[in-house]
Amino acid sequence: MSTSRTDLAALLGSLYVTAAPHLQGDPVVVSTGMATKSCAHNAELPASPLNDRLLGFQRAGVAFALEARRCIIGHDMGLGKTVQAIATLAATPAPTPALVVCQPNLVLNWVREFAKWAPAMRIAVITGQTPGELPDAEVLIIGDSVLWHWHETLIAADPSAMVIDESQRMKSRGAKRTKAALEISRKMKSDALIMLLTGTAIKGTNSELLSQLTILGVEEHFGGISGFMDRYMPKVDRFARESANTVELFERLSDSIYARLEFEEVKYQFEAMGISTPGTPLRQAIPVEMTGTYAKQYTAARDDLREFLVATRGERRADSAMRAEALTRLGVLRHLIGLAKVDGTVAHVKNMVEDGEQVIVFAWHRDVVDAIVEALSVKHTVGKIYGGIKVEAVEETKAAFQAGDLDVIVLNIEAGATGHTLTASARVVFNEFAWSPSDMAQCEARANRLGQDRTVLSHWMTGANGVETIDERLVEIINDKAIITNATLNGRLDETMIQTDSVANALLYWAEFG
Repeated sequence: MSTSRTDLAALLGSLYVTAAPHLQGDPVVVSTGMATKSCAHNAELPASPLNDRLLGFQRAGVAFALEARRCIIGHDMGLGKTVQAIATLAATPAPTPALVVCQPNLVLNWVREFAKWAPAMRIAVITGQTPGELPDAEVLIIGDSVLWHWHETLIAADPSAMVIDESQRMKSRGAKRTKAALEISRKMKSDALIMLLTGTAIKGTNSELLSQLTILGVEEHFGGISGFMDRYMPKVDRFARESANTVELFERLSDSIYARLEFEEVKYQFEAMGISTPGTPLRQAIPVEMTGTYAKQYTAARDDLREFLVATRGERRADSAMRAEALTRLGVLRHLIGLAKVDGTVAHVKNMVEDGEQVIVFAWHRDVVDAIVEALSVKHTVGKIYGGIKVEAVEETKAAFQAGDLDVIVLNIEAGATGHTLTASARVVFNEFAWSPSDMAQCEARANRLGQDRTVLSHWMTGANGVETIDERLVEIINDKAIITNATLNGRLDETMIQTDSVANALLYWAEFG
């Protein structure tokens, strides 16, 4: 049960004014009646060199943020959420610094974007896990991996604004980056600007919004944590919950804190400027024969998982350790099929390269990325991107690919789904799949974005061995989840909407009964 600010006021009486900011933050006034502004294609802003360079819908995004103060800019990928944030910060000078929180591999990109759009602003980057004196700057940029280490120092600096890029990464309340962002936001003044940037505020279920709403300080507007869950993520049995009332949630978000535009709605503004715009990727599932030792191991692991699930059927729901074991075995199965497809994927990519194409390949597991790189490097120039590679090396790899010096670039899905422009290629290949449709679309958008003048072909390499595989079932689940997320993010309910359990639950059901 959550405790609202109203409850605290009744409980603490005159002490509330002193205590509340340290418990939950000052009460935030939530603007409403914003629905028309949340999807506006233009707005008036004070004339400035930066504002005059913005497209109409980008000016509207800035205007929305300035009025709402606490908001999510949820525009489609490629619509310039970064520049809207920079323009908003430039329009709100303050005596204390603004904070930009982003993925570690995107810090350099933010530095470059500030240099491009607001070169007069003084920018500094915070690095390392040992807090020290903050540099004298108008904007402090920090990777979310070290945010926890610096959060007390940043709170002491009394930030005037906070921008969180790819805020869907804050969905887990237990993650240190989320805890740090919550601590910082709770100590910021009630009228401080907090801006979350994400084209995919949820990837699977409505509950992923809760941490983001709490960082904004507006969760009470949606019934508090328990009220939100009861209305938009209710229980369907003792253990499971499902997304519900998604269109209503979209309407409430849009009327208060959520600005959302899809690319098709505003692409006319790019075209009027002579900027080429991408179309919808053409997706195709490519069956891949599973080969070698890993194929045999996959079959054995599949049978082993089914036997385990049947044997523990009556106990698993009540025994967290048994469920954890089931999920571990499911992860092994997913890993093995990724390895078993490497030969087929490599052969497919080689054919594309021989046809004169540059190719972008995505995989989930690091050893799968390495295996693909090793196999392709025998005859082709290949680069790779995954977590832990230095930002400078990542930028060099991307630049080489964009310049045509690399035939193939292979990316880990988590590290490669955002922040990279790879429009030199219009061919995307997935050796492994993410567990959400939005992650798949994010990966495709590395090629399918502004500046792409060809139709992007997206090939989903699907393991096949004569019996339905985890790949084939996962593709079905991803398509089901796409219907659910579309309803919340865009306010459209598909008549064929299918409510599914979590991906893990659905795959476990498939493994046991499929």
